[in-house]
Amino acid sequence: MKRVFSIALLVLSCVVIIILHATAAEKDYISQISKNDCFLCGDHSHTKHESFWGKNNIGLVHLNTFDVLPLRIIRYSDSGEILREKFGILETSGLYRDDTYANATTDPDRGYSSVQITKVKYAIDRKAIETHLCGECIQAMNGVYWSDEESPEFAIINFQDRTIRPLDRALTGFFSGDFGIHCEYKDDGAINLVVAYLPPRYEES
Repeated sequence: MKRVFSIALLVLSCVVIIILHATAAEKDYISQISKNDCFLCGDHSHTKHESFWGKNNIGLVHLNTFDVLPLRIIRYSDSGEILREKFGILETSGLYRDDTYANATTDPDRGYSSVQITKVKYAIDRKAIETHLCGECIQAMNGVYWSDEESPEFAIINFQDRTIRPLDRALTGFFSGDFGIHCEYKDDGAINLVVAYLPPRYEES
C-alpha cells in the first residue's frame, strides 16, 4: 500500500513540470570542450560506466565531479539484452563525494528505486560542467526548468538518450524518458527521491 501511494504521489507531482515550464529560467553555462570529449555524447569506449550507455536506465550524476550512481531498475545481460526474469533481491548502492552521500535501494522486480542524499551543499561548480559537456549538451540542459533558488549538485542522468536533468527545489517531480522521479526536499538540505519505471501505457496511433 505504501508503494502504491508513493507512485501515485510521484505521478501527480510530475504534472508540476508542465505548469512551471512556461516560466523556465535558463542558465548560461558555456562549453569549453569539443563534442568528442563530451561526458554525455563523446567517446565512452574506455569509461567506467560504458556498459550503461544506450540502456534504458537512469542514475544520479554529481555535477561537480561527474561521478555517477547508476540505478539498475531494468536489468541487462552482459550481451546487452533485457533480463526478463525475477531478480529476487533488493540491490543497494551508494556514492560518496565531498561529505555528501547518496544511497540507493533498487527493486528491479517492482521497477523502482528509493534514493536518499544527505549533506547536500546546493553549490554547482560552473567549471566542472563547462569542461565535461559539449555545447549541444549544455544547451539541452540549459533549456530545462531552473528556479531562482540554489540548485543541488546532483542531477538525473538518462543513459538511453544521454541527457542530464538538474534537480530543483521548485520541482517536486518530473519524467526522464520512461522514468518518473518524485523529489522531497528536507529542511536540513537532504533530498529523498522515488524513481519508478512508468512507460506509456499505450502506443501513439
